[in-house]
Amino acid sequence: MGLWSRARKRKSKQHQRRERHDHFGELVQLDGSFHDWFEGRDGVRRDCLMTIVDDATSRTLLSMGREETTMRRDVYDLSSTTTEGDISNGA
Repeated sequence: MGLWSRARKRKSKQHQRRERHDHFGELVQLDGSFHDWFEGRDGVRRDCLMTIVDDATSRTLLSMGREETTMRRDVYDLSSTTTEGDISNGA
């Protein structure tokens, strides 16, 4: 098939959706992003924002720190009904 060929490619079958897990915490997705989140206000430090998404509830949690880890952190719950979010100490 050439670069400008009009032949259509066969569409692949869609993946079958899996069912969500039943309980909070059974499956979570984590992602960390390093950035100057405080725009230099805390010195030259680049912090890591950790985003945690629970599969069962779609609940999104955030954690901020110097490293890309979830150990010994405060976790902020974005799905809370309060404006400030619930804070729980990570142990």
